[in-house]
Amino acid sequence: MSLRAIATFDVSTGGGVGHGLATWFGAALAGPLRGRLEQEQQGTAFFSASTRATERSPRQEYQPLATGWEAMRQELLHEPETAHVLYMREHLGKPLVHVRSSTIRVRRPNAEAQLLFGADCGSLDDVAFCAGAVEFLVAALDTVNPAFAWLGADAPASEETNLDWVLGRRVRDSVREARKLLRGYSWTTVCPEELSVRLGGPGALAATGAFHRVVPLSAGGCDPAGDRDRGGVHRRGRARCLRGPAPRPAARCPAVRPGPPGAALLPRGRVPLPRVTDRKREGARHADATARAVFSG
Repeated sequence: MSLRAIATFDVSTGGGVGHGLATWFGAALAGPLRGRLEQEQQGTAFFSASTRATERSPRQEYQPLATGWEAMRQELLHEPETAHVLYMREHLGKPLVHVRSSTIRVRRPNAEAQLLFGADCGSLDDVAFCAGAVEFLVAALDTVNPAFAWLGADAPASEETNLDWVLGRRVRDSVREARKLLRGYSWTTVCPEELSVRLGGPGALAATGAFHRVVPLSAGGCDPAGDRDRGGVHRRGRARCLRGPAPRPAARCPAVRPGPPGAALLPRGRVPLPRVTDRKREGARHADATARAVFSG
């Protein structure tokens, strides 16, 4: 099983979208990829790094990354259409870590950033590995106040969240509403400041006892984690996390199309999640309940 971190940046992102992208890639090099640039210079690690300003622009490569990182960082500040950093143990080998960003599915001026850990990077039951992943997320987003972010496991490397899958929702629509409605929910989910305030703030979320840890971000928003490691979050733990901000779930929920394998569905109470409005979807039942909160499994 692999771990994936994603973040959504929009016009309300602190410092701008470009700042969010540069901080994301920089935190990856300073955290999960710490020391790898020195290994690249020694020939024991290999990177493939590139950006593309627009769809029609030539790809700009940064080789070696140890000396090209500052040039790449400056390009990230200009919000390129795509950017990639792949870390490998051998030349043209299987990537162990992939850091990427794109504006294509989320539509400019928005951007989506991801960090994909390969299965060889660590176990989801490894507390130290999972703690390092959370530390990366906090470091990458502390000065940013993103529209949305999470850590999840075995989800496809795409811009869709679990809620997008289940509700049949277009990515650009969920991104546009991200500061009003949670785009998704996972083991560790970052709420933007706007939603954090509606839920009572980091202190109120921590006081529910539903979360292992709630980290306030200095630029606004918070990062609640359901447990010390991803493997410790089972169905009962997911339900506990939802009860904290939403103690009164709806009695009935409309049917929705299946999500990715392992997705678990829980009713929505006061959590700011989107409603199911398309009742013509195959298999949908007529109901007056609000939509479900979806936890990646």
